[in-house]
Amino acid sequence: MRKDPSRPFISPNAFLLLCLILMVFITPMLPLRYYHFSYNFLFSCIFLLSALSLEHIRKEFIGAFALLLIVTIWLAYKIELPGLFVASRIGQGLFFVFIVIQLIKQTATAKNVNVRVIADSINGYLLVGVMYSIVVFTIAHFLPDAYHFPEGSDANQQMLLSKMFYYTFVTYTSTGYGDITPVSPGARSFATLISATGQLYVAIIIALLVGKFSSAERN
Repeated sequence: MRKDPSRPFISPNAFLLLCLILMVFITPMLPLRYYHFSYNFLFSCIFLLSALSLEHIRKEFIGAFALLLIVTIWLAYKIELPGLFVASRIGQGLFFVFIVIQLIKQTATAKNVNVRVIADSINGYLLVGVMYSIVVFTIAHFLPDAYHFPEGSDANQQMLLSKMFYYTFVTYTSTGYGDITPVSPGARSFATLISATGQLYVAIIIALLVGKFSSAERN
């Protein structure tokens, strides 16, 4: 693996990876009074850093859309309006789809396998999981009977987002503990999509990285 001096690891790509790690693995452990603010803060950072991590694209446009999403996130956090909530979630989902596609393109077109390319690959994997978590959370928010929670667990309490992050990533990695399960046909179909996407992403990205690494070694 070659180090590209023009692309240091201390970059938006690295900070994006750090924010994703904090969101997925650390924030769910925080006390209830902190985790809502933490999720919104990290979402805001992820939007900005995602825009800055992209190459060969007009960053001012994607940056403006990221700022708009940040505003809607904090407004939805302060003002409980169903329409604003839905608009915020749809915007977040579309944004993450665009970012993941661009990160995969950057990985596919990179000439050498360096730390930035590896960071982009991990970022893309985690962003897909976050994107699915947003969709699952939205489904559970509007259709409480779509998922079965363990006995004694309140699906409507404020920890719902954290639970949906856990459920989504457990499904995404095909672990499937079964403590939270999809009940409705739509939720089950979406769970199948989540699981299949996780396996396909890993297979495709590993194939790309191995191919580039082998090509660089031969040259």
